[in-house]
Amino acid sequence: MDPLAGLKEALALPVASLRKEPGAITLLVYAVLDAPPAERGLAIERLLQLTEARMHLPLQEALPGRVVELLESEQSEVRRIAARLVVTCPHAAAIPGLIRCLADDDVRVREDSILALRHADFDTGALVPHLGSERAEVREAALRVLHPPAPPSVRAELQRLLGDDVPGVRHLAAGFLPDDDGTPGLWGVTVDALRAGGDESTRIQAAGRLGRLEPQPETSEVLLEALSTGTARVRAAAAEALARFSPASTEAAGALLEALHDSSSAVACRAAAALSVRGPATEALAPSLLAALEDVSIPEEVRGQVALALGRLGVREAIPPLSRLLDRPDSSFRLVLDAFTGLSSLPGLKHDAVVALGLFGPLAAEAASALSRLAREGGPALRHAASEALGHMGLFAS
Repeated sequence: MDPLAGLKEALALPVASLRKEPGAITLLVYAVLDAPPAERGLAIERLLQLTEARMHLPLQEALPGRVVELLESEQSEVRRIAARLVVTCPHAAAIPGLIRCLADDDVRVREDSILALRHADFDTGALVPHLGSERAEVREAALRVLHPPAPPSVRAELQRLLGDDVPGVRHLAAGFLPDDDGTPGLWGVTVDALRAGGDESTRIQAAGRLGRLEPQPETSEVLLEALSTGTARVRAAAAEALARFSPASTEAAGALLEALHDSSSAVACRAAAALSVRGPATEALAPSLLAALEDVSIPEEVRGQVALALGRLGVREAIPPLSRLLDRPDSSFRLVLDAFTGLSSLPGLKHDAVVALGLFGPLAAEAASALSRLAREGGPALRHAASEALGHMGLFAS
């Protein structure tokens, strides 16, 4: 039987219809390998269109072996198709070909192969030759296949790459190594990644790592730079990392206090959380945090984090303003998702005030009446939080 019978009909199908026809997809793959040049070109064009969206495709069981053959094609478009199909139809025999394609001259083939390998289960030790390649783009491609933390089989190569001539390679290599203060060069590469990383995710990862590594004299300074100059997501990561320094550093604590007014509420929330760690520098900011709690120009989700910070710092002066928040109707607050109902019905700031009062324990007993009322009459999440707060006070909802 002619394996290409029905090819004309398969080529005529719209892409949306092709996605539902495993037999037609199989025909196109066979055509790429076996059809005359004209039909082969049309089949390549159709498969490129079909795999562009990288959606799951219903492939026939007989197809994987032929996909492996596509990886050996002299045409880069065909190698791209093969890499894309492997994502949908994983096949162990395709792994060696995909790894070879990490060194392909066509950047599009490398990109598609990276994606396919990130979905595959294989021994990452096979990447070592590429990690040692003379071509920076090949070293980078091999690095991008890894998932952190990298396995021991490639760790020695990653440590060597911390001294690579190409900044992007150094930054990627650092990202896959464990947080080990004894790794030579790791701290310096991480600092450089935060200051000059080529993409946002690299800088975010670097900020987080600096918050975990043993502090060096410049660490706080580098994080403060990122807090003031990075993108919103980088600023948020820097704010979170500065929690390690805020208790003792007046400079770090002061910068985090200013960040409560950041244009990104995500940054401001992280800054408030970073100020909740007890220490002389954070405790000295109690008056400013009390003012922020009642500053209506600050978004409610940020004020909620300020409320929690005041509770964790044990600032008793916060108890009266927190108690007053409990008396306001739910409708006067910004409503957020209630995890108990899945509805946007939870007054977020009010909920955070309840939790913050619970952190004071018996010291916040003056709020017991309002908490009891919420434990009876509030929405599901409020009832739960109020009951827990009363429990911290040694009381029970009535």
